[in-house]
Amino acid sequence: MEERDQSGEEITYVGGLGEAPKRKRWPFVLLGLIPFVLAATAVVLWNPIRSLGRTAGETIAPYSLTLESGGWSSDQKIATVPITLSLTVANADQRTINGVTWRFTKLDPAWEIVGASSGNTAAQINGNAIFFATVIHPGASATLAVTLRPSKAMDSQIDLTLSPAHGTTPAKVQVSSGTVTSTLSASGKVRNPIESDADARLTALYDPQPSQGSLTVWQIHVGARCQQPGNRAAGWGERPVRCDPGSGGPDGARSGGHPPCQRTLPDSSARLPRQFDAATCFGKRDRPTQYRPDHQLDPMLYRTSVADSWRWMRLDLAVRLVPLTIVPLAVSWLTGVPLRSFGLVFAHPLRDFLVAIPLAVAGFAVAAGFAEYLARRNRRWFVPDSRDLGLQTTYYLLLNAPIEEWFFRGFMQGGLTTWLRAPILAVGLTTAVFGGYDLLDRWGWRPVLGATAAGLALGLIYLWQPDPPSLVAPTIVHAAITCGFLSLGPYAIFAWRRANGRFRRSAEPVRQ
Repeated sequence: MEERDQSGEEITYVGGLGEAPKRKRWPFVLLGLIPFVLAATAVVLWNPIRSLGRTAGETIAPYSLTLESGGWSSDQKIATVPITLSLTVANADQRTINGVTWRFTKLDPAWEIVGASSGNTAAQINGNAIFFATVIHPGASATLAVTLRPSKAMDSQIDLTLSPAHGTTPAKVQVSSGTVTSTLSASGKVRNPIESDADARLTALYDPQPSQGSLTVWQIHVGARCQQPGNRAAGWGERPVRCDPGSGGPDGARSGGHPPCQRTLPDSSARLPRQFDAATCFGKRDRPTQYRPDHQLDPMLYRTSVADSWRWMRLDLAVRLVPLTIVPLAVSWLTGVPLRSFGLVFAHPLRDFLVAIPLAVAGFAVAAGFAEYLARRNRRWFVPDSRDLGLQTTYYLLLNAPIEEWFFRGFMQGGLTTWLRAPILAVGLTTAVFGGYDLLDRWGWRPVLGATAAGLALGLIYLWQPDPPSLVAPTIVHAAITCGFLSLGPYAIFAWRRANGRFRRSAEPVRQ
């Protein structure tokens, strides 16, 4: 079979290809079963998952205790004579403590643990670990007492930790001096008994006038009187030890979207009118309008509108901000870590605002200057119109800055600080992740470097504040930096240039 094409050349068809092999259909019905399988797995394995979550929670955010009083039952420690070491601790955490494990991390073998109790409940002794099955609700306190017997005279140092339930992660204990530590220490200076430690007296009890033929009983009582000068607190704190008669012991720069200076520009010819409308004013167009600066300023100016910002904001909300919000909440719910451990606390608001305001002004100025520098290098200015300025600024102030600080500073940096016990290392790792995170938007190395520097500054602000750390100050500074880089900063610079005659409209629209 022969045919001719339009050029007159003959085309010979030797044969056709066979039918393409049919592709195997994916069993899409199985996708509908995935939620049911996940739900069933969660129900069956809920207890192990919850247990792992609680263990991880103790590692990420250890429990907080306050030592109200503590010390020995006597300031005299005599070899072979039992003596009681007791602590009164209060639960300063938002989580309920279901039992406490008292663990001796440093104890001379000459000390023998002979008993332990909390109130009228005996504790379980397993080597150097003692479990007190007492529940301490937030704000409540409990007295833990351990009786030790030294076998010889010695000078020893006793170290111990307190862990919630049967956990191995020590709780953070705040002592009377205000210091927070995970290991408590007490001195144990034991001496040999001397003759004056005991005074034996014989007392005979009998009937002075026994009658003949009657049964008479003679009794001798030996009374031992030990010298126990008194109960004085020793070891921790300066508060006196109270005696409980019942227990017998002491009691007591990133933004939510694409950076304007690096945004990939599509061909604007399809969106711009073919003739310039001289009656159109600044901020009145629904689509980005381009203006040609004068001969002194070669870069192009692009005005963005509400419609332009909403195109990326709706995707940014769903893909980025919502997951960044949900992840810390899910971790808190699964592990039992209180949200205040992630910076959601207003413990020192006046201090936060006094620190944040000057830093926010400085950050805004630096970010605006950096945006101007990048715009000149890329020969493109993105400036929001008046309505878009309000939308972007609101977005950065109320959504972008709080959520990013909540995730990066509160959740990530706070969790790494507690887990690694190295605050500077936690700041470095969080800053690296924050800077690398901006690479997902295909930023250039200069904007990424600027975002990394801003993340380092925010991390240091969050680190250098009183305990508990709050997100108020870094959030205010973050919002100021973002507005200076993306919305209010470029808008203010453009308004100043326009007021000084640095811009003029071209006679026809500028096309890329």
